[in-house]
Amino acid sequence: MVKPLFPARSKRLTHRKPITNDDRFGSATKRLQRLMRHAELIDKQYRHHTRRWFGNQLFKKNVFSLTSCAHEAEQTLSQLHQICHASSPCLVQVQHLSDSLCAQLEALQRVVDEWENTLQRDGLDSEHPTLAKDMSESQLAEQLIQHQRWEQRLLTLVLNRQYQLEQTSARYYPQAQQALFLAKQRLNRCQQAKAIIEAQLINLQNNGSQ
Repeated sequence: MVKPLFPARSKRLTHRKPITNDDRFGSATKRLQRLMRHAELIDKQYRHHTRRWFGNQLFKKNVFSLTSCAHEAEQTLSQLHQICHASSPCLVQVQHLSDSLCAQLEALQRVVDEWENTLQRDGLDSEHPTLAKDMSESQLAEQLIQHQRWEQRLLTLVLNRQYQLEQTSARYYPQAQQALFLAKQRLNRCQQAKAIIEAQLINLQNNGSQ
């Protein structure tokens, strides 16, 4: 059984400062916002692929879009918030929605963790070195400049492949279409890597200013 996000209040008295439902709602909201941003990045990277992220037990709507699943979790959180702040909340509904929300957040987190681990372990492309978490700020800045250069070259490549596709004959259309697809994949991976480097730089700069 998934640990509920909003368990029933214990009657046992403690000397510690109580954790209110508002605290838990705030924590869940921040976590969901982070997952939403990652879901958008992952969907952008895999937009040319058709895959089911989850079964229909966790998410009832579009399980082919990670962003859609994150929005559904957001709706679950909203429903839970509404019921918890009702004058006479139904404890059965609170428990059910709490369990559902926890399961949805954990499922989304697993996908995000796997995606990040894949990026770190394998790198994004033979042209793109693995992004190490322990890089210095100067090393990350160099990586960012390099990825910006790759991005410009790949943008040109995509435009060239698009032009070739438009000009090719029907006989060679499938090959030209595949070449365009691969070029767009490489561009997406490069842009994804650039976004990660930018995020790492921001984190380093924020930590340095504290």
